[in-house]
Amino acid sequence: YHRWLTPAEFNARFGPTPAQAAAVSSWLASHGFKIEDAGPGRRVVSFRGSAAVAESTFNVRIHTDDSGELYTNLADPVLPKSLGPIVASVRGLSNLLHAHRNIQSMSNFGESPSAIVGGQTAFGPNDLYTFYGQTPPTNSSNNGSGTDCIAVIEDSDFDDLSISAFDAEFGIGTINLTRVYPDLTSPGANGDSIESLLDVEYAHAAAPGAAIYAYIGNDSRSSTGSGLIDAAREAVDGHMAGNACGSISLSFSFCGVPKTFYRTEIDPIAKQAAAQGQALFVSAGDQGAAGLILNKKKRACTTARSRNVNEISADPY
Repeated sequence: YHRWLTPAEFNARFGPTPAQAAAVSSWLASHGFKIEDAGPGRRVVSFRGSAAVAESTFNVRIHTDDSGELYTNLADPVLPKSLGPIVASVRGLSNLLHAHRNIQSMSNFGESPSAIVGGQTAFGPNDLYTFYGQTPPTNSSNNGSGTDCIAVIEDSDFDDLSISAFDAEFGIGTINLTRVYPDLTSPGANGDSIESLLDVEYAHAAAPGAAIYAYIGNDSRSSTGSGLIDAAREAVDGHMAGNACGSISLSFSFCGVPKTFYRTEIDPIAKQAAAQGQALFVSAGDQGAAGLILNKKKRACTTARSRNVNEISADPY
């Protein structure tokens, strides 16, 4: 109990053998795919090829909508019997997976925030401490100082000047911040940058002494179709040998995917985090009792008309 594994130990015990990884890569290459990367711990094989090659190899038909911008496979991909036991999922045959940032903007939350910024009443770090019954983090005994860190999972970059202004406004010490780009390039600041800033700023406010690692995926460069998934995997696999953050924060939801996505993509990430002693926190409840569905016209997740849970936060790990 509580004898955690390092990422290297986890991969050694539960990852595929070199022969198994080579078998998958060899089979894909024999069908005309270009192998780009075997992935961390040999548990992800990234490859590229045309839609025609994908349809032929995986025995699927890929359907597009009227605009030609959305596409998805109409049946589950088929693999050789010998590879079935070692392949959990095949990603990239569909681009219906969409992420939804869980930040909400309202003029009245029914609470009484205490921060006054530029003449506007706002929710500030002191409200955070009050809300969670936290003693203000003023010294090394309660400010997160030590060797551990907090990881935040993002799909947008953000402005350092905004973080400096936040810290100065509320008298928080200088942040120890590191960006990690699992897809090797920054996506730049996009529509989710406000979520990224919120995550980084309040992780720092809650634990000013802790190092913050922002794992920032890039959807346009992702072989899985989701920079967030790439970022979460990187946070769990560890950016440094044997050193992964003890707390991981994810403030997004997904839509447009089959239920198997959560079992084959999310659950293994959460399970590995649990084995390594990492606490995975997922924001939920932002749509009340409703779930999210993909609005194909808007190319975005929208609130459904039926009750549903946040599938990520419902994972037992």
